[in-house]
Amino acid sequence: MSLPSHRYCPTGYVGNPTSHLCEPCPPGCDSCTADLWCTQCGAGFYLFSGQCYTECPDGTFALEGFSLLCEQCMEYCSLCTSIEDCSQCEPNYYFNSVSKECVQCDFSCTKCDSSGCTVCNPGYFLLNRVCYSSCPEGYWEDSSLNACRNCTLNCESS
Repeated sequence: MSLPSHRYCPTGYVGNPTSHLCEPCPPGCDSCTADLWCTQCGAGFYLFSGQCYTECPDGTFALEGFSLLCEQCMEYCSLCTSIEDCSQCEPNYYFNSVSKECVQCDFSCTKCDSSGCTVCNPGYFLLNRVCYSSCPEGYWEDSSLNACRNCTLNCESS
């Protein structure tokens, strides 16, 4: 479609300054820049980072009062309903409800929550939500579960 004499393109198109033609914006986009960065989505689409989506992508949420605009979740949050409410942090992070942020697990943990480690990295052993490189006295290292087990008889850790 060539540019009309008034140099405007219809909704969903953008003028190409080189070819002087109206080119289509990306799907769902009502208005975009010449480099196809969407600035306004059509009905039923959410705008985030220059693209239109049928729902806000993971790691974003719909802004209140701007139901068709998505905003980035807090740092290290992969699923949220607002900037302060993270329902799922990225792997190796947990949500601290006091500080309202995703906090990184200890380096020895594979998984953790606000109470401590729940799974240890290889070479570490879990005991009371803490990962140890070697089990304390009175415990033995169960490598199959990466956990410290209580000795039932006299035993040495290792």
